[in-house]
Amino acid sequence: MPGKEVLIKSVVQAIPIYMMSMFAIPEGIIDEIHAMIAMFWWGSTENKRKIHWWRWEKMCKPKSKGGMGFRDLKVFNQALLAKQIWRIMSKPESLVSRVLKARYFKNSSVLEACRGFDPSFTWRSMWGAKSLLLEGLCWRVGNGSMINVWDDKWIPGANGCSAPVPNLEANGELCVAELLDESGSCWNVDKLHEIMLPDEYWEASGFDEILSNIDTTSFASWVIGALETLHGEEKGRFLAILWAMWSIRNDNLFEEVQRSPEVAIMGLTRMVSDYQGHRAEVGAVVSRGIVGDIGAGAWSVPEEGIVKINCDAAIFYGVEVGLGAVGRNSSGAIVFVASRRHRAGWSVEVAEAKALKFGLEMAMRLELNVVELESDALNVAKAVSRRAFSRSGIGICIHDICRFFSLLEVKNVSHVKRGGNTVAHLTARLCSLAGEERVFVTDFPDSVTSLAEIDLI
Repeated sequence: MPGKEVLIKSVVQAIPIYMMSMFAIPEGIIDEIHAMIAMFWWGSTENKRKIHWWRWEKMCKPKSKGGMGFRDLKVFNQALLAKQIWRIMSKPESLVSRVLKARYFKNSSVLEACRGFDPSFTWRSMWGAKSLLLEGLCWRVGNGSMINVWDDKWIPGANGCSAPVPNLEANGELCVAELLDESGSCWNVDKLHEIMLPDEYWEASGFDEILSNIDTTSFASWVIGALETLHGEEKGRFLAILWAMWSIRNDNLFEEVQRSPEVAIMGLTRMVSDYQGHRAEVGAVVSRGIVGDIGAGAWSVPEEGIVKINCDAAIFYGVEVGLGAVGRNSSGAIVFVASRRHRAGWSVEVAEAKALKFGLEMAMRLELNVVELESDALNVAKAVSRRAFSRSGIGICIHDICRFFSLLEVKNVSHVKRGGNTVAHLTARLCSLAGEERVFVTDFPDSVTSLAEIDLI
């Protein structure tokens, strides 16, 4: 069996690759190839047919998911053709790109090209695979002048690049550039709230279905029933929502102060979650001994004249990210503490890279000309040192970070273990609301200064 597997993967499935990269192979031919491979695998011959114990679709699954890792040639054919479209788009100066553009899409891009009248089989094959490429393409926001807010895919995240949901009065031709502030580097939060549909918080909280099933005749019995139904962290979030509603009601009734219910509710629930997470972390640190962890990867002071910026990120519920940056000089004294919270579904690596970029932004704002970066994300630190640019989310972040190198003198980008990055780790959790930013150049938070003093022990 191992010999058959190698033969199938390295010979049988490799032979048609060249043709498949240029032409859409008819499904009937691909099905025949699959049938012949399956017969060879299970030992069938012309005179004797053996049982195929697995369907071919299962055999094509990765070994990590219980399959054999064989290629599904239909899918592979589409992927190779979509790759040709990507090459035409990313290398417009190539001979093939220029020939196809002159023939099929003179006044548009390859993504906007039509099939055309009587096209060649090559162009029909590639054009048919264009939809596969469009499913995964996402705009990288620069000035945002060419990106339509509602129609284009420009919001990366775990659920793909889906566009936001407009309200009924939103401008259908709105560009992303109109959602940026005057500097073009930050979002205009007021404009975003104006055009986006607000969420019904009870539905978004996940409690709506649970609480609707509670039989009740009064508010008190409803609350008691809810507390008996919910457990652990859910109970804390539920009580935070009720407290926020009561607080908003009292402010409106007695103080005549109008507060945003959504902001108040989300702020309190995040405080509960952050407290529970912090309590769990503190318990874990105490149980294993904080001094041992810091000694294993301790923070060290930079050289004279250099400000070391420690950066870290914290992910909340998978939908929000906190960034933290702390600058300290050669004597270990804190120069600045900065925290910012974003509503985003970034991966861990992207969030850590965004934290490094945030630290460099703060260095520019505070006119710190000679700096050193330090992160507890080893892969990100290595990628920045190697200038590992690519079109992926992390590659784009690395490119943005390296652009600062021409504006600042960055002496080094190094890795430190979590025990030596506790100050930045705490700083990333200082903000409780999305869009909030807190910067300290004096009167630093006591919790941050306490951890900074431990680093000097």
